[in-house]
Amino acid sequence: MIKPADNSIMLLGVNGIGTVFEVDKLQAQIIHCFLTAGLRESYLAEDIALAVEHALSASSRPEKVFAETEINAAVVKILEDVGFPEVAAIFRSLNSCIGVTLSSEGQTIAELIRRHLDVDEMHLNYLTGQVLNAAKTLKISTAPPALYLELAKYYKSLMTTVPLELHVNVTRSGGRRMSGSSSLLLTPEMVYGALGPQGRRLIDEGIVRLLGVGKLFPSIRLFFMMTDYVRHCNLAVPVAEMLLIPHLYEAAEVLRDCCRAANTLYGAEVKEHAGSLPVYLTVPDLSRFAIEQLQGSWPESKGTCLELLEPLRQSIGGAVFKLKVN
Repeated sequence: MIKPADNSIMLLGVNGIGTVFEVDKLQAQIIHCFLTAGLRESYLAEDIALAVEHALSASSRPEKVFAETEINAAVVKILEDVGFPEVAAIFRSLNSCIGVTLSSEGQTIAELIRRHLDVDEMHLNYLTGQVLNAAKTLKISTAPPALYLELAKYYKSLMTTVPLELHVNVTRSGGRRMSGSSSLLLTPEMVYGALGPQGRRLIDEGIVRLLGVGKLFPSIRLFFMMTDYVRHCNLAVPVAEMLLIPHLYEAAEVLRDCCRAANTLYGAEVKEHAGSLPVYLTVPDLSRFAIEQLQGSWPESKGTCLELLEPLRQSIGGAVFKLKVN
């Protein structure tokens, strides 16, 4: 999938090298673990991966830098809490780290902190000193880079009072296996039944597709087929943007109704629910729309196409966590 640029989340490996977090890669790893364990519930992998991504993005840390071991521990904890200890064991074994270590030397520690934390020279010297003192107290001469970085984050948090713990907001099942129909709190049919005629029509025609709201990571996932909608509106090709935009506002109203219905139904099921569920909006055929109906080239026309999607994003408001296009 092609994703619009956003603030990248960085992962720090045991070798001290940072990489960009990829939610699809994490999902694929979890699916592999389910299949290796001979279980069919691999569809839960998406919920787990999205929950982790949402937690990373919503973290109040000033730098979006997380240790890979931190992410892996969160995934293992979720898998165990929702009743899949065998999958958790496979994931843990596949992500066990070879012991890459760094020595507790001032220059080495300072360079590690400089690369991964946004601090000025004065704070760099302070944090380096604190980490070295902690290592000396603990009699640590060599350790994984992630340990030194976590120590630096800890001492920095004492200045900024930023919470360190990565909190992944998922529904725990106390170790009971979450599978089958029990993994959904709201089915697509329940949300469909709460929509008006126009919303049902676009869903019936396959233009709008919505997934159920899961128990594990409650969120709203909507799919909008741009090329089918253009045909639905009987617009001539090449499509004139000024003629398309009013129709997109009409489609936006349907998406807003889907979100409103899902949030209302979810609130009725979960009494303590407040606010709106995060929304994932996917337009899987945007490149096809650009080539066939705008008669442009891709990805050169991607910027124009994303501007056309603004009515859809704005209609849902701040609840849109991610817009994915292809």
